[in-house]
Amino acid sequence: MTMANWQSSHNSNTTGLAEGIEKARISRDFHNTNIEPLNIEIEKINKEIEELSEKINMYLKEN
Repeated sequence: MTMANWQSSHNSNTTGLAEGIEKARISRDFHNTNIEPLNIEIEKINKEIEELSEKINMYLKEN
């Protein structure tokens, strides 16, 4: 392999790696920004479930 061929191959591989890293970063950022609001909603739902569970238990004890 000549130096020119090696350099071309190396540049191509490096560019592909950089593009892959950038795509992974964008994917991670998208995932993080979309997951946090879902986690907040899940926490709210869990709290509602806990409150309803307490009300059901109180009702069952009374009846």
